[in-house]
Amino acid sequence: MAALYDNVRETDPTFLITTPRFLEKHYHNIWGSIEKLPAGKKKLIRWCLKTGLRYQDLKENSKKHVLYPLYYLLYLIAYMLFLRRVRHTVGRKIRAFHTGGAPNSVEILNFFRACGLPVYEGYGLTEAIGLICLSRPGANKIGTVGKPLHGVEITFTDENEILAGGWVPGKGYWNNPQATAELLRDGWLHTGDIGYLDEEGFLHLTGRKKDILITSSGKNISPLNIENLLRASSFISHAVVFGEGKTYLTALVTLNPEEIIHYARNNDIAYTDFADLTRNEKIVDLIGKEVAACNQELARIEQIKKFAILEDEFRQEAGELTPTQKVKRAVVGEKYRDKIEAMYDD
Repeated sequence: MAALYDNVRETDPTFLITTPRFLEKHYHNIWGSIEKLPAGKKKLIRWCLKTGLRYQDLKENSKKHVLYPLYYLLYLIAYMLFLRRVRHTVGRKIRAFHTGGAPNSVEILNFFRACGLPVYEGYGLTEAIGLICLSRPGANKIGTVGKPLHGVEITFTDENEILAGGWVPGKGYWNNPQATAELLRDGWLHTGDIGYLDEEGFLHLTGRKKDILITSSGKNISPLNIENLLRASSFISHAVVFGEGKTYLTALVTLNPEEIIHYARNNDIAYTDFADLTRNEKIVDLIGKEVAACNQELARIEQIKKFAILEDEFRQEAGELTPTQKVKRAVVGEKYRDKIEAMYDD
């Protein structure tokens, strides 16, 4: 991954199409460097980001606003002090990111947006002819995947599964009529994704139909939002939530080595190797606080009651990640079945 950032700076792109994981890692690397700065500099950077975000809001919504000239001037100051440095980490010509394959954290989206680097999210499937929805200049809403493309229709089943119509449904699966019949019904492509259209016509994705957890009390819970909140922590690289048929939810988490090692050094935590560090009581307490902070933003039924820290990060080579860096829930669930069950052994 480190070589990828060097390659991006080398090629100096105007637009960059990438996965959310690229932005996640880049954000945590930048913020990790910021946390090492003196308190005064950190306060200044937070002011720069707040100013940048306010300026972008005014720029996108109403340049005629009475405060626009003032915030334009303040933005130029913030840009010279900090924001341009973030832009230059991905080249000097970069205008925007385009991502797909997985959702982005709102916190990360706003960070890059404040620096003048909008992230346009798109939504499509391999089974579709092309993209279904796309954010673009003039039609970009944080937390959504944009509006349906021209000629694409969106509707929903009673379970809120997204159905796509118009020109976008493909011809189905090669030599698999049964799977094709399940995918294409009455002219609609059944995406398997759960979501809704808001009043402005933007599509919100809330999870995968197959990933919905049904607790022992019969509550349907989408783990996607919970996992995104956990991964917003600079100390957590991946999180997978479980709880099918159980009375409460649990999570397996992997740690961000750079941030955890930095934390250990700053807090005089002795360790022999990274695996030893993942078992350290102080590190477990640290992650416990991060999980507790996440729980504050969730309904009681969605809160994580127990978690386990894995020694190693998930890897594509081990079959745990897809090429777009999405976790293969079934593979992880099977591989770490004992750890998951141990969290329910009361």
